[in-house]
Amino acid sequence: MGAVVVVVAATFALARSLALVPQTLPNALVRIAAPVCRRSSPLVLGGFQQKEAPALVAGSRVSLVFSAGSASKLQEAACGGGECDTGLTGVIYSLPSGRIEIIAEGPQDTITAFVKRIRAAAAVGAQVKESTQLPVGAYMASFPLINLAQPSATAKITMSGPEADMDYIARHLKTEAVFNRGLKLTKEPSTSPEQLSVVCSGKSERLKSFVRWCYLGPPLARPEKVQVQWAA
Repeated sequence: MGAVVVVVAATFALARSLALVPQTLPNALVRIAAPVCRRSSPLVLGGFQQKEAPALVAGSRVSLVFSAGSASKLQEAACGGGECDTGLTGVIYSLPSGRIEIIAEGPQDTITAFVKRIRAAAAVGAQVKESTQLPVGAYMASFPLINLAQPSATAKITMSGPEADMDYIARHLKTEAVFNRGLKLTKEPSTSPEQLSVVCSGKSERLKSFVRWCYLGPPLARPEKVQVQWAA
């Protein structure tokens, strides 16, 4: 079809130059010869754009990444030196290259006092990177210590909620885990349409990012409960 259009257009151009046909091509031929170009809308990657979305749970969330230090000492400081009755929930990650990340969620005034306490317990000379994030409302008051010091890690993630939400989330898993983060994803058999279990492995920090996405879910659905089992 394209070759025919080119030949017809060239023939009319030659004939026009010889004054054998009118100077204006028929509208039908103009429409055929003109290329059709449509600009597609940009791809929306829900997991990477959630930081721009409104918070799904009340409170604040802070992430503190230390360049070095003792994870157990920071865990003790996170719990206020007692039974972890601080009014906050969170988690502590031991990351590659000796880094440690502490995540805490709760009321903003309590978060502010928490940050001061943790910074005071940091190792001498350790650099600290502080950032705020969307709270997910799914952590524990005991601030469990998760060892992700190795370059790669594996986790089993089980999500539960209404059947329609689980179906919607399942259709986003491969995009978020495999295409967006380069992880390996295996879906496990489920005994209920209201439950979804996957085993995911890959680079530690990318897997940690995917786990956080699982807590939040895609833009139009969120699991009611998320359980994460990290492989030893």
